[in-house]
Amino acid sequence: MSTALSYCVILPEILDIVCRYLTRGELACLARTSRFFFHSAARELWSSWPVEDKDILNLLPDSLVVKPGEKITRFEVHIPAVLPPNYFERFNLYAPFVKHVTVSLAWGHNEEYIHQKHLPGWPMVACYARNHVLLPNLKKLDICERYSTTTSSRACADWLSALVPPSLSELDIFRNFVDDSPGCIERYLKLIDGILARTSANLERLRIHAIEPSINQLSAPSPNDPASETLMPGALISKALKHIVGMPRLRKLEIPELSLTLEVPDLPASSTCRLNSLQIACGAVEPLFHIWRTPIPAHLSHLSLSTNWPGTTSAVSELHELTTLIAAVSPHITKISFYFADIPDTDHLLDVLYPLHTLQLTELIVNGVQLTQPVQQISLRTIAEYWPLLEVLEIRHVGTSFNELVTVSSYLPRLTCLLMQLESTIPPELLIDDTAVQIDTRPAQELELVSDFRCVHTFNPTETNEFAKFLTKIWRSVNIKCYCRGYNHGPEYEEFKVVLAQHLNGTPPAITA
Repeated sequence: MSTALSYCVILPEILDIVCRYLTRGELACLARTSRFFFHSAARELWSSWPVEDKDILNLLPDSLVVKPGEKITRFEVHIPAVLPPNYFERFNLYAPFVKHVTVSLAWGHNEEYIHQKHLPGWPMVACYARNHVLLPNLKKLDICERYSTTTSSRACADWLSALVPPSLSELDIFRNFVDDSPGCIERYLKLIDGILARTSANLERLRIHAIEPSINQLSAPSPNDPASETLMPGALISKALKHIVGMPRLRKLEIPELSLTLEVPDLPASSTCRLNSLQIACGAVEPLFHIWRTPIPAHLSHLSLSTNWPGTTSAVSELHELTTLIAAVSPHITKISFYFADIPDTDHLLDVLYPLHTLQLTELIVNGVQLTQPVQQISLRTIAEYWPLLEVLEIRHVGTSFNELVTVSSYLPRLTCLLMQLESTIPPELLIDDTAVQIDTRPAQELELVSDFRCVHTFNPTETNEFAKFLTKIWRSVNIKCYCRGYNHGPEYEEFKVVLAQHLNGTPPAITA
């Protein structure tokens, strides 16, 4: 019924009337499957539930999040202190609709839990959970803590040990360990260790972002909440790696902040992990060496790596060693995105990138490179010699010349996106009408020419017109929709787009000097 109704245009008032005559099961089905029916069905569910039902499953006002081709229903799950009659019967009515749960470690009943040692209703739920899956269709779990608390994770561990099913496919963890007691950190590590052990067979995407505690924080006496064993920064990732190496379905791993003191545990030489995509960041390179000495990145096809390692000669040498190791361990990479905080010059940049020439790259993105002024140039021909199959090339803060731009399609024939700095002035010889240019021979290719330099803003109307004409001679189909990506474009840029469009349409404007 909901499918048929989805193609109708019905006033909200009529939807409200229809919902009054539906059962709670039908209302829940509509709330789950019909985007435009959701609000009416949710309101009717809310008004018709017994009071104790609201303590079981609290349907949030914006719980249905619609993405392209995907519907996610989010519930906030509460277990009351005293279980009402028929608790599990009513729980089972709504539990199949729960696909995405976001857990905050600062739930309001934490103090009650700490004082009473357990919630009175919890033993019944825990006993039931031993033989039943409470949330059978849960696919995504976000465990987030934006502000540190010292007593929250004991209750959270109890809750999640029963609520997380083995079929979970996405897990997103954020934890701020700063100011947490050693005992609290230890309980949290055991919580995540248990979740990863339970879900390791089905996890497809894992994101772990931890703000690590300091050595002093972990070694300071904590008589009120001590840990049973010595803890080190990076313990969360270390424990996770033991599970990741044996996750057969894991395809995407994100570690936005890798600890500088990471200790990689002893892992087997072979792995059932077939990781496709890795996004990782670290302030130094040594922990990254540890990661690439494991079998985890052996099957990567997409790598995004960020480091703030200083741009000294010795540091560049270490980066060279790291990229050499990456090329050897991960030979199937086709897409790479780097963020380097400090590289002295283009020669050092090429030295870092050179070991990757053995990879069949189709996408190379380098951000964050801070080079000296004036803008240094890098040869597109050299890049093409390393990776002739490139389709996307973005190197910020590095320039290329208009002369190389003229012939780029001859040595990078698959290129569809180019982002580099351009000179602010076009060489006069390239503006002459009879200039010999390398005509684009690609039959239906479209090139997105992008610059992170505001060269368009320096063009006068005549030069803008000539430059647009120049581009149309080089590429028959050229896309300048993001010509100066990252800037608030002024009227000059808008005028340039209009002029270029006129040239592409074969109606160039008449410009007077």
